[in-house]
Amino acid sequence: MKIVLVQPPLTLEERYGIKHQSGGETIPLGLLYLASSIRANGYQTMIIDAEILGLNIKTAAEKILSENPGIVGFTAVTISIDNAAAVAEEIKKSRPEIVTVVGGHHLTTIPEETLNRFHQFDIGVIGEGEKTLSDLALVIKEYGFNKDKLRSVSKSKIKIASAEQVLILTGYPAGGVPPFGFKARFYMDKNLKNKNEVYAGGGSTRTLIKTTIKEILKTNKAEIVNISE
Repeated sequence: MKIVLVQPPLTLEERYGIKHQSGGETIPLGLLYLASSIRANGYQTMIIDAEILGLNIKTAAEKILSENPGIVGFTAVTISIDNAAAVAEEIKKSRPEIVTVVGGHHLTTIPEETLNRFHQFDIGVIGEGEKTLSDLALVIKEYGFNKDKLRSVSKSKIKIASAEQVLILTGYPAGGVPPFGFKARFYMDKNLKNKNEVYAGGGSTRTLIKTTIKEILKTNKAEIVNISE
C-alpha cells in the first residue's frame, strides 16, 4: 500500500498577506519525518508539496490520485486547512475508498471541531503521527475489505457511504458507529473470529467500546464471511 503525504496548496499571498513579497517557501520537515518513519516500517511513501509545486486544488488532487494511494495524509495549519479539505473532497469524489487523514497544528488544537466541520477527512491525528500512521496502514492492510468479495456475498451493488449518509442511516457519526444498535445487515470477516477482545465505535468520534467477538455476534447476528483483502 502506498501512503501519500501532502502539503496542501497555499500561495505566498495566502500565507503572508501584504508581506508576501518578503516571504518564502519552507521545506515540510514534519512530512519528511513522517515519511522516514513510515518507510522504516515497510510502506511505500511519497510526499507531494503542492505549495512548492504551485499546484491548485484540482491539479493537486489529480497528482495525488495518479499515485494510486491507499492512504492520503494532509498536514495543515489554520490558513491551509480549507485548501486541504478541498483537495480531500476532490479525492473522495473520484476514489471514496481512499482513507484521508489530517494532522498538524490546526487539527491538534481543535480536533473535534475540525473533524465535525470537514467531513472530507476520515481520521484526525493529534500531535506526532509517526506511530499512528504506521499502525493505521497495518490495520488497513490486514483488515481492509475487498469490495468484489463483499459484492459477491451481499449480492448487491456496493457504495461507500458519505459521512452525512452514515449519520442518517445509522444515527451515529462516521468514525463512531458501533457494531450494533441500528437496523442493518451485518457482516463479519472470518479472520476476526480468532480475536478475543476488540475495540469498536462507541457512538461518537471520540469514544470506543471494548467488547468481544462473541458479544458482537450475539447482538447483531452478523454473517461470517470472507471479505478481507
